[in-house]
Amino acid sequence: MSSTIADNQFRIGRFKFYPDEQSLRFDKGDIHLNHLDTVVLALLCRNNGNFLTREEIIKIVWQVNEPALKEAALYNSISRLKKYLYNDDQVKIENKIRLGIRLRDYEEGERHE
Repeated sequence: MSSTIADNQFRIGRFKFYPDEQSLRFDKGDIHLNHLDTVVLALLCRNNGNFLTREEIIKIVWQVNEPALKEAALYNSISRLKKYLYNDDQVKIENKIRLGIRLRDYEEGERHE
């Protein structure tokens, strides 16, 4: 689970996420995120490790009632975010059939499923 470190700032494993600056910061440098990736990651952070369905994410991010129109864009955004977070073994974006997508921040000693 990500934790809020200040208004609109989150700690995700070893990363610090600054939505207003569209950036992820960690010991090896900064990663600049595009607007879409920033909005999706902020939504996942604010949901504290709970699953959101793809339909919920699409309706919130794109404000459309037909989720199928934006599934590819969501898939691409999630893929980019997974690549950015890959180097931190305490963080994982999980996709589960029938449950949805969530950001998981593992505690020390916990193992990935």
